[in-house]
Amino acid sequence: MHPWIEPQLVWKNGVVLHKDQTRAEVIEHYNQREIRVRVTGSRKKELLAVVTHELTKIHQSYERLQYDTLVPCNCEKKCRNSQTPYSYPLETLREFLDDREYLIQCQKSRQMVDVRRLIDDVLSQEIETEEKYHLRPDRPPTPAESLQRELEQAREKSLNRQARQSSMTETTTRDLVLISYSHKDKKWFDDLKTHLEPLVRGQNLKIWEDTQIRPGAIWRDEIEKALAAAKVAVLLVSPTFLSSKFINQNELPVLLDAAKTEGVHILWVPLQASNYKATAIEKYQAVYPTDRPLKQITAAKRDTAWVEVCSNITTAMSR
Repeated sequence: MHPWIEPQLVWKNGVVLHKDQTRAEVIEHYNQREIRVRVTGSRKKELLAVVTHELTKIHQSYERLQYDTLVPCNCEKKCRNSQTPYSYPLETLREFLDDREYLIQCQKSRQMVDVRRLIDDVLSQEIETEEKYHLRPDRPPTPAESLQRELEQAREKSLNRQARQSSMTETTTRDLVLISYSHKDKKWFDDLKTHLEPLVRGQNLKIWEDTQIRPGAIWRDEIEKALAAAKVAVLLVSPTFLSSKFINQNELPVLLDAAKTEGVHILWVPLQASNYKATAIEKYQAVYPTDRPLKQITAAKRDTAWVEVCSNITTAMSR
């Protein structure tokens, strides 16, 4: 699956891609024999260039496939905010530019439209092929080309992860409680671990956290094995947790995807006030009130809170 697909926004004939506060809706209209792309957000030109580049690669993989790229009209009178704007063949617009003709007429509104703005709206950052790019190694990549390389790296990383996971046992039993935390919050992790210890002894609860990685082991492989075996994920959420590049690139996406597709239970604990509402964590219920994070309550109440967290963990593991 494409690494930027929003898993909850996939349907039979369409998908939504999400990258850097920018979304692209790609929908196939089978009866009209067309694919429509709409983009919104802070990097819409770059993301549109990447989507266009990917579609072009697919089209070119079919020897006899004939297709046109259509550019929507941006005239103020009828098209700019329309769901069905008039469209111009891209080749026609390029011919106008070659002939230094900079105006073209919209066939819906009869207004004259600037050809350069039409092309700039959707194709201001075309992506050169790797072959052409390597012919000019000194040229820095455009923002769209940089985004394309990010996609290729994410895709390769996703494929490598899938290959490693498939090399493990075919049916990994999910029987672990995985604790995800920032190392700057180790004190809070130690508190939780202390409260969990009786359950580990008395109920054979299996806890995994990264201090269990053996010296000399390949730590990334060990973490991915634990992610694949987690039945319950406990997230100790704080500003340092949310700002951790490793957690947000390697742990959270896997856990949240497993929550949607495999029923992994996400339990998160607010350690202190944070911008969790700006993240995907907001969709999951905290196991303790977010207006009373643990750092803001007394030590006695904190012990009561940890007991409540442990109770939620055992309940989730028994489901």
